[in-house]
Amino acid sequence: MPSIALSYNVNENHQLSYTLTSNVIYPYYTLLNPFRFYESPTIYRENDPEIEKTQYFSHAFRYVMKQHYIFILSYLSSPVSGEFHTPAGNGYTKISTKSFGNSHILQGMFNWNDSFWDNRLFLNTSLTGQFYRSYGHLDEYKIDVSDFSYTATINWGVLLSKRYDWHLDGSVLYRSKNQSASLCSEADYWISFSLRKNFKNDISVKLGLRNLFYKKHSMSYFVTENYTRYYVSDSHPQKFTIDVSIPFGRKKVQGAAWKSGASSTAKSQIQ
Repeated sequence: MPSIALSYNVNENHQLSYTLTSNVIYPYYTLLNPFRFYESPTIYRENDPEIEKTQYFSHAFRYVMKQHYIFILSYLSSPVSGEFHTPAGNGYTKISTKSFGNSHILQGMFNWNDSFWDNRLFLNTSLTGQFYRSYGHLDEYKIDVSDFSYTATINWGVLLSKRYDWHLDGSVLYRSKNQSASLCSEADYWISFSLRKNFKNDISVKLGLRNLFYKKHSMSYFVTENYTRYYVSDSHPQKFTIDVSIPFGRKKVQGAAWKSGASSTAKSQIQ
């Protein structure tokens, strides 16, 4: 499917861009399987071989001011499908992935980044708000869902030692309660830290503690007029990681060497 990207630099402090993206996503073959198979004595899965492909169109406007402030407004529309758990009679629950209608997503994002104290502190923050609407029919159920949700993130980096090149990095994320056609999710958050040491030749070692603080309990649910399904999970996402980065390959420095030579030649001519 065709895509379009346009950009215009008003000046060095103001840049505008627009992108139009379209794509077609075909369902996995497993989602076309119409045969029934049981996941438990009372729960079975039976998919719809007539599930439709998804063709979406996305528009995005982007404005960058002074390289530190970024504003993005995007809109996406597409047919929509989802995995639903619905009552099948006699105490059984049916799981199926079906096309049921259309969805529209309007999203706005603001991002700010800057460094302070001679690049000893770096901050990158973003706030994203999203309006979501989907509507259609799933068997005898009417679906019409509208929701607004938001996500806030803060990433930071602190230069602990300029001489030894030690850095302390961290991130915080908060995601509000959100609702879609097939599930509703409670708000969640997490905080992560990492200690990074840079060596010569761009080699680095990073020790990370991900999700040091987090929301442990989460719940999703699907509600109709005569049926409610809850999915509750308790997660333990804390992780200790060790990352080692060793670049390979020759660096292209011919351009820099040529500029240095040219400067030296010019300096000799002036003298």
